[in-house]
Amino acid sequence: MARHFQYRSKLEPAQIAAGMTRALENAERLAEDAAFLLNAGRTPSAVALAILSIEESGKESILRQMATATEEKEWAALWKAYRSHTKKNTLWIFGELVKRGAKTIDELRSIADPKSDHPDILDQLKQLSFYTDCFNNAKWSSPAEVELDTVAPYLVKMAQIFGRARTVAAEEIELWQKHMLPVKYADLEAQKVAVAAWFKEMELAGLSRASADGIEAFLGRDDASANC
Repeated sequence: MARHFQYRSKLEPAQIAAGMTRALENAERLAEDAAFLLNAGRTPSAVALAILSIEESGKESILRQMATATEEKEWAALWKAYRSHTKKNTLWIFGELVKRGAKTIDELRSIADPKSDHPDILDQLKQLSFYTDCFNNAKWSSPAEVELDTVAPYLVKMAQIFGRARTVAAEEIELWQKHMLPVKYADLEAQKVAVAAWFKEMELAGLSRASADGIEAFLGRDDASANC
């Protein structure tokens, strides 16, 4: 088998779209396998695969960021994030935040909080679900002994929510560049306006079924600001 070398340079919109499509397809496959294993009572393996699925679907947002990368150092940082487990697994707390009442992007911002330890917690849980290890006071751990009955169904559900296969069109990425590049260094409110405009054009192009009202509500923009 030929050795493969990881690519670390610039991607065109069509290449980004292809990467997103493959990541979501694989995330769905892993989520399906995780659900199968959970139903079969193979809980540690189900948890591990659910986490891998969440990591795969997490590649989508990193690839989208590549669409507005303009400098070599940005590409280097994004490729590093793309291959980092903890940079891709941040979405796993989404369900908990929604359960607590989060409905808008501002209320969900803790998902991407660089000071939060939730990515490391999930990565450690993945290790505990895969491997034996030795911890404080020479205490051994085994996947079969980790308490996973509560967290397993939740993680499988999150994997199924985010790991939904779809074909991403190059036009989607081109429209993202069109709307987001001009506000790349602007404040959050300006970026919200750009995201709303992107969704609107996506809807007109038949690339999204999201409603304008739903997007405005998620972005936390009131009627007055939305119509400006």
